[in-house]
Amino acid sequence: MEIDIRTLIFIIGITHLMQVLVFFYNYRINKSIPGPGWWLLWSATESVGIMLILLRNVPSLRLVVLAFQDIILVTSTVFIYVGVLTFFEKRINIKFLFLFTGSFVVLHFFFLFVENSIIARALIFDVFLAAIAFMTAVSLLKNKTSVVAMTANFNAVVFMIHGTVFTGIAVVNILGATSLEMLVPSYNNAIQYFDAFSVGLLWTFGFIMMLNQRLNSETHEAKTHFEKIFNTTPDAVAINRLEDGSYVDCNASYLKIYGYNKEEILGKISAEVNIWNDPAEREEIFRRVKENGSCENYEIQFLNKEGKLHTGLVSANLLTLKGVPHVISVVRDISIRKEMEAALRESESHYRLLTEGVSDVVWKQDRNNCFTYVSPADEKLRGYKAEEMIGHHVFELFTDEGKAVITEKMKQRQMARQKGENVDQFIFEAQQRCKDGSYIWTEVISATEYDQDGNIVGYHGISRDISERKKAEQEIKQKTVELQKVNSEKDKFFTIIAHDLKSPFNSI
Repeated sequence: MEIDIRTLIFIIGITHLMQVLVFFYNYRINKSIPGPGWWLLWSATESVGIMLILLRNVPSLRLVVLAFQDIILVTSTVFIYVGVLTFFEKRINIKFLFLFTGSFVVLHFFFLFVENSIIARALIFDVFLAAIAFMTAVSLLKNKTSVVAMTANFNAVVFMIHGTVFTGIAVVNILGATSLEMLVPSYNNAIQYFDAFSVGLLWTFGFIMMLNQRLNSETHEAKTHFEKIFNTTPDAVAINRLEDGSYVDCNASYLKIYGYNKEEILGKISAEVNIWNDPAEREEIFRRVKENGSCENYEIQFLNKEGKLHTGLVSANLLTLKGVPHVISVVRDISIRKEMEAALRESESHYRLLTEGVSDVVWKQDRNNCFTYVSPADEKLRGYKAEEMIGHHVFELFTDEGKAVITEKMKQRQMARQKGENVDQFIFEAQQRCKDGSYIWTEVISATEYDQDGNIVGYHGISRDISERKKAEQEIKQKTVELQKVNSEKDKFFTIIAHDLKSPFNSI
């Protein structure tokens, strides 16, 4: 009869090894779903624990088997519990699990090495297995979703039966109604081995069903999401067979941009629909997809049904449908953007002609009064190249008198803003430093830039050389002083003459 027990244990061990293969396969193909990895650990450690039972009667190994067999079996059931929580993406209380497992290990070792009691070890083993089984059942019932509700209920019932079986075995062991040796034929051992065989198979089947149900649900959700994105994106999306380029499907934006209906497109190749301005571009896109698996932002020119030329950016990827390679392509119509870019280039060209063709220096500053742009005229004005001025603060250009003028203008602008007024422009004259160390007189016209909320974002303006004007003003001042001096001397002369003539006339 002992041989029959060993054979039964061996069969159970082989069954668990097969479960290892099943869970390993599911773990490999379902890595995106949490849970199978822990169940793989359960089946592997459970197999080791079952096989250790066969070594209990080997004298040299008996103590090692007694020390670690029950620990391995209890730990394996903890892996099941963790796998269930992980499958439902619930938080795992690591401290509790360490305390639970650690308590079992301490009690097991105490009643093995300190107070050697097979009854106590068996009772602890049965109680902890029943507890983790009931915890797993409660977790399944508490966290189940509509997708796996029926299978989760089935698994919960299996774990409740499992917990009930070991609760009954614990009671029987307390009463001492049966032998506790695991290789001795008894009803107690028969129930345990039958539970290990049948219940293990049942929840393995149940876990695989839960995995498949969740995988099918996620696949359905992904398909639904793809269809929504496919049909609602403003870009033109089409699916073509890679072999001949025939249309399999396209979205509403594709029909709107190209001007066709589905009956005119589906089943035909793009050459028949005549959307390519240059057919070589289509061949290039398919070549890139075949070689690299994708093609990104390839600029093309295409024709709509009316023959109007458009510019688009094409991105394409390989897609397998029912085992057949297809190409999914996304076309973004950038015709308006290209027109705007052309207009912007023309505007920039005109702007450069204006800024680079005038003698005045055109500049821009950020909100901290640091230059972000200076026109080339600054090299003629002060000897600095435009790139030499980028990032420099405006105060670096002026004398102390000029800095004082700028500071006063900033104060006036700040006071005006506090009153709710925006000072858009101010003008001042000041001396600026040249690259050779000399100074020239300039007139600066500065305008303030505001954002939509009225906050200052920068400044722009022009600076012009007024050295000649200041020189002329100085000469005028000097001539005025000289004229005033001549007039003063003339008045003095006439006063003397009048005085000298007055005496003779008085005598007469």
